Amino acid sequence: MALHAPPCVPVNSTNVRKAIRDAGVLQENARVLFAAAMVWATVMAAAATEGIAAKFDPAELAAFGAVMAIFSAAACRIDVDLRAYLRSVSARGLAAFALAGVAALAVSLAVQAAALAIFVAPLASAALAGWLDRRAARGPTRAPARSPGARRAAT
Repeated sequence: MALHAPPCVPVNSTNVRKAIRDAGVLQENARVLFAAAMVWATVMAAAATEGIAAKFDPAELAAFGAVMAIFSAAACRIDVDLRAYLRSVSARGLAAFALAGVAALAVSLAVQAAALAIFVAPLASAALAGWLDRRAARGPTRAPARSPGARRAAT
């Protein structure tokens, strides 16, 4: 699907061409992330139904899930396009997805569903990393207090 500028906007401007290209990159990132999540879901569902997860020690599965979560958070921090996509998603949607992911992770760990926990951990980690990056990019929420040494004490 090609993106086009409105007819009233000249398309020979570098800024317009860059904006159109960036919008296309964001759409492609959404498609790639969706495809990757579906492949990851398929792999983990196959592992759960075939009993592959049951063949591993629980400590090994926990380590694998932790590595996947760390990799997912690191990818969100390192990849510029992925970070730009996560910043384009609404903050409430990202926070809701992160909260739902953490809740699903807690439930899957409580019922000892290792395959579900390993599936959810990287998704929750990526959403949480995107939300935290967005909060950090926003900067401080209020101005620092003035130093008490700058004013004379009331006497």
